Amino acid sequence: MPVLKQLGPAQPKKRPD
Repeated sequence: MPVLKQLGPAQPKKRPD
């Protein structure tokens, strides 16, 4: 999923924000 990669390739699901 390109959407997850845009958020963060190293941690797309973690979302540190």
